[in-house]
Amino acid sequence: MKKRLVAYFSAGGTTKKVAEMIANCANADLIEITPKTPYTERDLNWMDKKSRSSIEMSDKTYRPELLDIDIDM
Repeated sequence: MKKRLVAYFSAGGTTKKVAEMIANCANADLIEITPKTPYTERDLNWMDKKSRSSIEMSDKTYRPELLDIDIDM
């Protein structure tokens, strides 16, 4: 039998809900990809061009540093 894994990154929680539904339907393991520096509400203010999320979205070469994931793939 094949093993399945759903890995997701969800700063605001919406993607988490969808990932949980997919993992449940696929009978898959679920793991969250987590940034080392958690997002604040201010970071997620997409209306502010200087917010962390706006800067990350406009610069495709920038990605936040992530916590290590302890999973055997």
